[in-house]
Amino acid sequence: MLSAVKVILKNITLIHDMGVAVPVAKKLAPPLVTLLSAEPEIQYVALRCINLVIQKLPEVLEHEVRVFFCKYNDPIYVKIEKLEIMVQLAREETVDQVLLELKEYATEVDVDFVRRSVRAIGRCAIAIESAAERCVNVLIELIETRVSYVVQEAVIVIKDIFRRYPNRYESIISTLCENLDSLDEPEARASMVWVIGEYAERIDNADEILEQFLESFPEEPSMVQLQLMTAAVKLFLKKPSERPQQLIQLVLTYSTQETDDPDLRDRAFIYWRLLSADPDVAKKIVLAEKPVIEDRKRHLDPVLLGVLLEELGSLSSVFHKASASFVKKGRERVISEAELPSVRSVMDDGEAEAKDGHVVVAADGPSAVNSASAAPMPDLLGDLLDLSDPVDAVVQDAVLAPIDAPMDAPPADPLGDLLAGLDDLAVGTTASADGAADRAPAVGEGPSARNEPPAPHPTPAKLLASKGGLEIRGHLVTQPALAYYLHITNNSPTPIDGFFLTMNKNPRGFAVAAQKLDIDVLGAGEETELMVPMVVVEAMKTGSTTALEASFTLQLAMKSNPTGVVYFSDSISV
Repeated sequence: MLSAVKVILKNITLIHDMGVAVPVAKKLAPPLVTLLSAEPEIQYVALRCINLVIQKLPEVLEHEVRVFFCKYNDPIYVKIEKLEIMVQLAREETVDQVLLELKEYATEVDVDFVRRSVRAIGRCAIAIESAAERCVNVLIELIETRVSYVVQEAVIVIKDIFRRYPNRYESIISTLCENLDSLDEPEARASMVWVIGEYAERIDNADEILEQFLESFPEEPSMVQLQLMTAAVKLFLKKPSERPQQLIQLVLTYSTQETDDPDLRDRAFIYWRLLSADPDVAKKIVLAEKPVIEDRKRHLDPVLLGVLLEELGSLSSVFHKASASFVKKGRERVISEAELPSVRSVMDDGEAEAKDGHVVVAADGPSAVNSASAAPMPDLLGDLLDLSDPVDAVVQDAVLAPIDAPMDAPPADPLGDLLAGLDDLAVGTTASADGAADRAPAVGEGPSARNEPPAPHPTPAKLLASKGGLEIRGHLVTQPALAYYLHITNNSPTPIDGFFLTMNKNPRGFAVAAQKLDIDVLGAGEETELMVPMVVVEAMKTGSTTALEASFTLQLAMKSNPTGVVYFSDSISV
């Protein structure tokens, strides 16, 4: 059934007549809902897949939100998935039903489920502006229950609502202040301190409340200490009287002289010098208008979502990870003599070898005969699910140099000036261990392809660079999405970690979506392969279109420990 859904999702975008597309989409609802009557394990798989479907076509189940209400005997893993779908499907016309249900869940005995239910109420408030006040009223009712973990979770949620709707619901601050004694978790205490600092001018006894928190300042977790410092600075800037001045003096003195936390100490020095130099400038910076937040958990990245919908009904749609991020290279398979004629072409291509009198072929090789293992799908986003933004200001402003900059100007990026030496590289050269450039092998050259991983692209990976035992092979992949395939081998006697990749500005506007590679540690003698997702930003200006018509060069730099920075380039044929 999921395979049939996948076929419909793949082709429904080609139907331009909405009178045809909408009825087809609505036909997906009954079979998806039917899966929820199966045993819990099947329900879980169905719910994970439904989550993907409604992110693509929310109208399919927008009127079926009641189907996802939790039952008392549902396992916790099913309840959590149902909660997520309820938040996804919540709309202005259904949010009252959802809030009533979530309020009921918040009175259950399972603490983890209660916390998630309270956070779901906050997410509804952030996503649906017209329902925000109703959500806040529900949260106030939950706070009045005086249940410790409910109150603390509600404080965290209300802090986010304040950030989403500034200067709108300050009337509930007094209710929050009445429950200070029940706040013992770091995140809840930090959230309450943020509220006090943000609305210090509207809280009559803000200095007294803050002083209560500061009594235990040395014992507080780092999260709370940072918030206390910022709140004390805000209080001083909003109420520049003697008592706030004493509080800020106390906090800054401890943070610069007594603490071992570098983050706390550095921020204290910044605030101290800012206040000493010009309080008016400090006020403009510290009290500047905050950007409005949004619920980023509500939707996956569109690129990753497209990949997961292509793999609907497989483990990828359950893990919400592209298959190549968890499918490893297959084991070798021994071919019998009867199969020898069938694999001669494979041997001619270098994908098989003789071993102990037998022919051995990689089980997941692209040309393996009768192989049950298929080549893994390209990993378009790797393990970036915990990254907030695959393409954000870091990519556009930090990775790439300004558009009007000279072509040889390296971009400023958070990894340092890794690409500073790329201008010395000629097109199609590789970086060697002593920094000299060697000719890059042409396509198909280099070691025998039988030792290479299954290529996700017909073009074999080129040897791009070798330094300190670190060997880098790769090539550009354009289908099913833009990515850069890398095969990294550690021929050194020591493990290598801390892999980062960055790309110089180029005529096509290609850039890596995330600089940190999904590699923990590459042990001595180990090798790995991965897809680095790429994005297209504004292309580099050129004097003519010749470079776009024939070929262009991607200049890259990889940083790792202890190898350092390796520069290399790849000549790309249009």
